[in-house]
Amino acid sequence: MKKITILGIGNRLMKDDGIGIYIVEELMKERILDVNYSIGETDVDYCLEVIEETDYLIVIDAVESGSDYGAVSMVDLKNINPGSLGISAHNIHLFHQLKCQGSPGVLIGIEPFMVSFHWGLSEELNDSLPMIIKKVKRNIKSTIKSI
Repeated sequence: MKKITILGIGNRLMKDDGIGIYIVEELMKERILDVNYSIGETDVDYCLEVIEETDYLIVIDAVESGSDYGAVSMVDLKNINPGSLGISAHNIHLFHQLKCQGSPGVLIGIEPFMVSFHWGLSEELNDSLPMIIKKVKRNIKSTIKSI
């Protein structure tokens, strides 16, 4: 059986940029999936260590795509254009490295409402969190079935 890791990245100090962290923390509490969970935040070196120890990676992060806030999207890591994700500490290095390594996995992106200096999620995204988590779980389960 493949070792599957769900990695939450983002920055809690930048409002909705931390959504990946909050979602993975909730998934860790439930432990309904037989996978490894990890919180990488913006520590690229730690994230790269996690990636080396897994066979299949599911990254959860805020992704500004122009959709309505709270929208959940999924893209194969091999198809990511790191430059299109915007510039942040975890995007500019981590996603370039994932692309270079050809790491098997997916990025589950959550459309933020607001990214700015502030601890915690925006009220808008926080209110939508239960529905977002439900959508993310559905994506994860379908992904796991397909590998």
